[in-house]
Parts: sequence; structure tokens; C-alpha cells
Amino acid sequence: MNSAVLASCAIPVAFQPVQLMARRRGRVEPWMKNERWIDGSVRNDLPFDALRQMLNINHFITSQTNPHVLPLLTMSPAGPGLAAALVRAGGSVYRHASTQALDVLRRHAPGDRLRAQFDKAHGVYSQDYAGTDMHVQLPLRPRLFAKMLSNPSLQEFHEYTRMGERATWPLIPMIRDRTRLSRMFGNAIGMLMTRMAQAATSKAGRNPARRQRSEFTDD
Repeated sequence: MNSAVLASCAIPVAFQPVQLMARRRGRVEPWMKNERWIDGSVRNDLPFDALRQMLNINHFITSQTNPHVLPLLTMSPAGPGLAAALVRAGGSVYRHASTQALDVLRRHAPGDRLRAQFDKAHGVYSQDYAGTDMHVQLPLRPRLFAKMLSNPSLQEFHEYTRMGERATWPLIPMIRDRTRLSRMFGNAIGMLMTRMAQAATSKAGRNPARRQRSEFTDD
């Protein structure tokens, strides 16, 4: 529904929190009347642990376009070489130090409002925004930050689409191989479960006959 889309776009400070609506028995009603919702990327953008536990997911294909996330991801560039390794190390140290400092501030800052702001900043810095398996890393374009709250033109839309395609193309072989392996394992597990079920059914079908012959011999 449109309320869910609005809530997903409700960036704190820029937009007001949104009340979610639900359809019950053919009527549209508020869902959790006393709750208001904001953009989930502030708290838990990619719930890896929950998806692993609930849906048994082992591999993730992730990408990021959030303007507050891209600068953090540029601190951990992929690729070989000493320069990239040093940038990753420096970025890791910076994120860890920032997270610890924000954790202290959110606990000891004076006033509930100030503590709440530090708590949000801590949530932004402390979470993981990219999967370790396959991540589509978009390039950082500082000039686009001025346009993030405005609707793109048709030409800009095509430019953004092309930017995403260029970032995705190098990963297509890896994504294809990973998904092929996933389907292969899924089919193998399905065949194994079917054979186990057939074996259990066959065994259960033989046991009553054996019991009947044993009882007839005893009599």
C-alpha cells in the first residue's frame, strides 16, 4: 500500500513519520494506531541475522544507494593491493572508534532529545550495510547529494539506471554461479528428503505384515 512506500521514504528530519494502514475484512484501517514509522535504514537496513534464522538464507546479494551509507562503504573498497588494504584498515578503525564514541555519548548526553539523536547516529554507524558474498557497490557522486530530495527528470532516471547497470555487470558471473549452486543444492536436498520419506513409508508398510505373521505363529 502507499502508506508502506511513504514510510520507507520517511527520512528522519526531512519527512514526518507515517502511520501504516492495513486491509482487514475489506476495509482499510490503521495498523498499530499508536505507532509511527520511518525509513528502516536508520536502524536495521539489512536484517541479515533475522533472514538467516527465519528463511534459512546463506548467501546475500546486496546493493546500496542510501546517501548516508555510500561514504561509509567507500572506506572499505574491494580489490587487491596495498593501497586498498590500507584504506580498508583505516576505514575499519574509523568506524569502530566512531561507534564507540557515539555509544558513550548516547548513554551520557544530557537531555532525552540529544541522547535520541546520538542513538540514531550510533545505529547508522554500527550496522552492516553490505553482504560479504555479493555486493553491488555504486560509485560515490557527491554532486547527487543536492538532488536526493527532488524527483529526477527522465534523463536523470536513465543516468541512474545506467550507473546501476555498470556497477552490476562485473558481478553477473558470480551471481549466476552462486544461484546455480543454490538451485543444485536445493534439488539435491529435495531428492534426499523424497527418498527418505519413501523409505520410511515402505518400512512402515512392511512392519504390520511382520507383526501379523508373528501373532499368527504364537497362536
